[in-house]
Amino acid sequence: MLSLEDQAIQAALKGRWDEAVRLNQQLLSITSADTTEVLNRLAYAQAKCGGFQDACITYQMVLQKDPYNPIALKNLAKYKAYKNASASPASRVSKDNGTRCLSPDMFLVDAQKAKSVNLINLAPRVIIQNISIGEQVFPYRRRYELQIKNNNGVYLGTLPDDIGRSLIQLLMNQGNNCAFFVKDVGERLLTIFVKY
Repeated sequence: MLSLEDQAIQAALKGRWDEAVRLNQQLLSITSADTTEVLNRLAYAQAKCGGFQDACITYQMVLQKDPYNPIALKNLAKYKAYKNASASPASRVSKDNGTRCLSPDMFLVDAQKAKSVNLINLAPRVIIQNISIGEQVFPYRRRYELQIKNNNGVYLGTLPDDIGRSLIQLLMNQGNNCAFFVKDVGERLLTIFVKY
């Protein structure tokens, strides 16, 4: 049987954010482990449920224990911009209903067959904030550009010209054998991991 911590991690990996919040809160009440890790997981799950104000409070708790915690510093700055917009959290709740399960070795591939790319001309923050690390995204050719959209066809950003053009050639030569995933999300950053 999985430990409570493993259950909380699995719930997050499967996109079951309400369950992840509940399990991490339960873990906080009984744990003697590193509470900054649990608090970081809790805050992230709260944000994914649309509770940006709760996430900010939780990240501030992390910073009280560890003032230089990079995860808390980065995400607190990100979610402070959104906490005032939390009046309609349902619009920001993950729509995958837990159907996506991420494999930890998804990013472990041959370096010659993978590339990490920062997108340019990003979509507005209200769209980017709903993107999850590990989420699969899809390329769309628009003349000489290669745009990246989510599974609903919502524009996220564009690959830089040099990389986009080489990937267009690759897609034309190999068909649809490339896979695109979100590697990192920040306030003004969206990094895509390309496997081919």
